[in-house]
Amino acid sequence: MSTTKRNVKKIGFLSVIITVIGSAIGAGIFFKNNSILNNTHGNMGLAISSWAVAAIGILAIGLALIEVASTQERDKGILGWAQKFTKISVFKWSKGYMLLLFFPITFVTIPLYAVMALQDATGWQLNWWVVSLIAFAIFLWISLISFWNLNASTKLQWVFTILKFVPIVFIPLFGFINFEHNHPHADSPVQGLTGLSPYLGVIASVPAIFFAYDGFYTVSSIKEEMEKPNLLPLALAIGVGAITSMYLLITSGVLVGSEKGGANVFNNKIFKSIMNACIFLAVLGIVNGFAMGSYNVYDEYITDDDFIFSKFFKKWKTKDIKITKTISLRGFTPGILILTTLTIVFFVIFACVGAYAYKDTVGYQGQYGYYKTASLYSFVDLLTNWSSLLVFGVIVFSIVGALINRKTNKIKVEKSKLFIPAAIISILFTAIPVIYMLIASVVDMTGFNHADRMSSTTTFCVLIGTLLLSFLPWLIETVIAKINTKKKATKSL
Repeated sequence: MSTTKRNVKKIGFLSVIITVIGSAIGAGIFFKNNSILNNTHGNMGLAISSWAVAAIGILAIGLALIEVASTQERDKGILGWAQKFTKISVFKWSKGYMLLLFFPITFVTIPLYAVMALQDATGWQLNWWVVSLIAFAIFLWISLISFWNLNASTKLQWVFTILKFVPIVFIPLFGFINFEHNHPHADSPVQGLTGLSPYLGVIASVPAIFFAYDGFYTVSSIKEEMEKPNLLPLALAIGVGAITSMYLLITSGVLVGSEKGGANVFNNKIFKSIMNACIFLAVLGIVNGFAMGSYNVYDEYITDDDFIFSKFFKKWKTKDIKITKTISLRGFTPGILILTTLTIVFFVIFACVGAYAYKDTVGYQGQYGYYKTASLYSFVDLLTNWSSLLVFGVIVFSIVGALINRKTNKIKVEKSKLFIPAAIISILFTAIPVIYMLIASVVDMTGFNHADRMSSTTTFCVLIGTLLLSFLPWLIETVIAKINTKKKATKSL
């Protein structure tokens, strides 16, 4: 059962599909085409092919999740899948990564993309610390609304999703109109291992494209809030299919309609500002989608005493506040305390690292003015690429476990006819880019093919740090368990 039983209106099937779509569409499709075009050396055909190739992998993951998600009964999201289908070491790493790193990093990076869209709409030239403060204010505003009133957040998601269809329709349309007057190209020569061939750029682009889908699975954390929880797998599949269709249309129009693969396909400044304002709201939809389910995951594990210092955090829980017969505010829970604290810490760390220890590798300086601001945005690209690839890795680990379960039948699932081929494709499409990115990060640190050593070293450190820090909660849990065992043994003597 959920941590708190709330007498509120349940979420309908259509609203769940809208939440899936609204949680994913927004940032990636409008911000990643620039780097994808660079990775493929300005080759428009390969850039579009990158989206098509990655879409196959995402669709496979969505289809495989129909069987995986059929076992879920509680609001633990993708960690619930990992707990059921993977070994204890994989699950503990996954839990540490999701709770300690992924959710806080997401609430840092997505609001920063929102500020980027705001700059596109207004033409503001902002310093890196101003950008960071605005992004934090966005996180605080959206997350508090989503946390204290889920129904208000659901209605807000409808608004964000409807508004984001404005640029989804007009940007590709104007892109195709501008096709004859446009000559897409990369901002600068591609350096490092990816610079050897544009075909390697297709593999290097997969993490960026995965980010564009990041968030569709967060709806699994609100299963108990649904009118018909058994329809969650179908909602996931329909949502992913709809997102894929729209992405292929949008990216084709964007790539053929702008020189750098960005969303600026308009000559009229007013129209351009309106479209970028809608993109800004679309990104807010992603923040809102994550906020709707993220806190529940922390609260579930704390309730089960399966989170470090659970006894301490339980003291912070308060009762729901009833405003009227139909409106109630959710009581304070440990989830909001933990996630807000971690997000503040990561805002400070990543803003400073991005501004002072990373180089603008995408070409943002020409658009956003200040060098440190451009470096920060480029660092955000790195963070989102790695974090999304790793979270999809967590999902694929669960799919591998479900594939093994087909032989053992230890876990009762609703079997899907498409599961086995979808699972195999999911594994391949996730493993290949992970292996390539690991190799590329090591090779680029040597300065191979004029790669920037400082940025390459930062990239490698972020990856290794992420992998190691994810084991930290498990390590602390193990140490505490051993100390408690010794205390009990001492008392019994």
